Amino acid sequence: MLLTSHYLLDIERLADRVLVLADGCVQVDMGVAKFAGLAGFAATVTVRGRGPTPGPERFVAEDVVMDAITEKDGLWTARLRVRDWGTGAFGELGRALTGADVIDVDVAPVRLEDVYAHLTEQLTADVPVAAEAHDR
Repeated sequence: MLLTSHYLLDIERLADRVLVLADGCVQVDMGVAKFAGLAGFAATVTVRGRGPTPGPERFVAEDVVMDAITEKDGLWTARLRVRDWGTGAFGELGRALTGADVIDVDVAPVRLEDVYAHLTEQLTADVPVAAEAHDR
């Protein structure tokens, strides 16, 4: 059965495979889990705190990368991408937040929307999609 949709949440819930068409050609053909891996990260962690804004240099590590940090009215929000969940990632998060007045932490697993946005940027820039994008 073929399901076509621009609602990637439906694809996450219902599909076993993902095919992405661009310029009339199949650019990606793989299982949903493998497609999710194309994002290059496993989750986004959003940390909210108060007081001095932690500098981005606190979040430079192998498993955790700063995506964005904003500040408003004495509160800061750091959006981090975790490449892989392991003891290293937890340790890096702990070290980066040492001494910070953390109010809230939200963890969101990678979504197909994230992968699709990344893939669209590549296709728009005429960056070739890797050969591993097909696993029939």
